[in-house]
Amino acid sequence: AFRALRAAGIPVYGLNGPEDYVARSRHSRRSPGWSGPTPSASREVLDTLLAAHQGPLVLCPCSDHWTAIVAGEPPRPNLFAAAPSPDVLALLQDKRQFASTLDRLGVPHPATRPLAEPSDLAGVSDRDLRAGFLKPTDSQRFSDRFGRKAFWAATRDDAIRILREATSADLEVLFQEYVPGGPDRHIFIDGYCRAGGDIAALFPRRRLRMFPADFGNSTMMVSIGLDEVAPAVASLRTLLAGIGYRGIFSAEFKQDARDDVYRIIEVNTRPWLFVDFATRCGVNVCQLAYLDALGQPVPDVPAYRVGARCIAPIGDLHALHVPQQMSGLGRWALDLARSSQPIWRLDDPMPGLVVTMREARHLGRYLTGKHPAVR
Repeated sequence: AFRALRAAGIPVYGLNGPEDYVARSRHSRRSPGWSGPTPSASREVLDTLLAAHQGPLVLCPCSDHWTAIVAGEPPRPNLFAAAPSPDVLALLQDKRQFASTLDRLGVPHPATRPLAEPSDLAGVSDRDLRAGFLKPTDSQRFSDRFGRKAFWAATRDDAIRILREATSADLEVLFQEYVPGGPDRHIFIDGYCRAGGDIAALFPRRRLRMFPADFGNSTMMVSIGLDEVAPAVASLRTLLAGIGYRGIFSAEFKQDARDDVYRIIEVNTRPWLFVDFATRCGVNVCQLAYLDALGQPVPDVPAYRVGARCIAPIGDLHALHVPQQMSGLGRWALDLARSSQPIWRLDDPMPGLVVTMREARHLGRYLTGKHPAVR
């Protein structure tokens, strides 16, 4: 997000403590009034910012919790943001509301069942249990607590144990079917919406590899044409217009191997890890959000670069050890040479160096058998 805004000539300040690799970027300037570690999202932090800065501020929240704070902020002089209303944001961030919204709008998605207590699992057959997983309604808090996105439940007792552990941490859990298919059936459609769900920009990309193999992150991807995923685009338009969304989005779909239907998995409501990739391909959603926040015209982005590739190199080395993604190091080196990277850039190298060193330590744990098992 720093790079996207600086590419548009917009001065940027960050709420990043010295422990955050973002602070090592040559574009990073720490916000006046904040000298401590990276702060938790709160209105009090916004008060501190307003008191320390002279002149207007445009907010660009880069986490779910910051997005919720900004969306709920009443109008203030000199403080601007392009965000949906809190009610609309909750429809996408809360996975329980998300599932019911998709049902209401007729958008294809995986079968989902809320779980409030162990007895709710009685309606899930053993066969369905083995073919599904437990996921949170609040992804960020769940990840902070468990260090992962979701859990498989090998047995009913496992599911009950996971559910009890989550509810003891005041986390709501859902049971969801797993949509079958390999990594290349995952499609992401990123972009920007003006008020009322009016889409100004779309940027679709196909996942080529991922790690971990089940609930992991993309490690390699390629930008694709809109016509290649037309049914998913139509579903996304229905959703965003149906709820009157405004702001940055990144929607994940998976094309079901059983019937080829694109089922929507989730919609992120903020800049995502690969937002710099979209910017390099001609879709600068952070710039569009800045213009929208200030009430300036938000232009349509009619074209972008198709066939561009992006690779997260250390994570992709992990991915090469997954059986269905195994490939030789020579092929990997070729992929690396012809791809951009989400964090590493020659014109801004320090964040990439910091992250590469950190992820190399993770890779070492994996190669020595200390990494969690891969399904």
